[in-house]
Amino acid sequence: VKWYEYTWTVIANGLLNREVFPFSFQVLFSSLGLFISALNESSAIFYAICLFSCLYLSSKMRFVIKSIEINYKLLFFNLVLALFVMYVYSSMIFFHYQNNLPTLTTSDGSQAQVCESAFNCFLNVISFGLRTQGGFGGKLKAESYSGQNNYYFRLMFFQETFFVLINIIFLQIIFGLMSKTFGKLREDSNKKDHADTNDCWICYLDRNSFQKSQMSFDMHISGDHNIWDYI
Repeated sequence: VKWYEYTWTVIANGLLNREVFPFSFQVLFSSLGLFISALNESSAIFYAICLFSCLYLSSKMRFVIKSIEINYKLLFFNLVLALFVMYVYSSMIFFHYQNNLPTLTTSDGSQAQVCESAFNCFLNVISFGLRTQGGFGGKLKAESYSGQNNYYFRLMFFQETFFVLINIIFLQIIFGLMSKTFGKLREDSNKKDHADTNDCWICYLDRNSFQKSQMSFDMHISGDHNIWDYI
């Protein structure tokens, strides 16, 4: 192994160490913030990013990241399927429900259509569909009911199915995966913590066994079976 490869390996392993990484992370982005400040540019974002180092300081916060890592494939394919569904709905809006769309006011004060093009319509369906209460149907203008107005029922069907598929089913799948994995990780962590404080790693007897025999579990693991004597 060449000296520079060995040096790089030592530095990389040291910086990515769980104990050192939060400090190196803060130093890196704080240095970037100072460098950008010297160029008379806004550097507040770099100092704000330093807050993410807290993820490595709390085991509970790391569960959130771990739950994403475990389910990233399911989350990805669920997102792709949701995009397919929203593309179908954007096509329906673009060709059949243009008259029910409101106009948008741009940053320069001019008026713009929600669906000026098929691609623009698709992007707005993604944006408004996930953020608007009631789904994208909440952005459509209401249609009055009349006994022979089939358009009213078609619009109602469009609004309700979009809300159910995107705002309820797909989002709840994501929330369900995250919450289930988070709960499993927390349960495993609690079991590990309980085993560390209540089980002897040498004889595999637990604290209750010693209490039934009127013996001290703490004295046993610090004296008879002190784990450091076996290392």
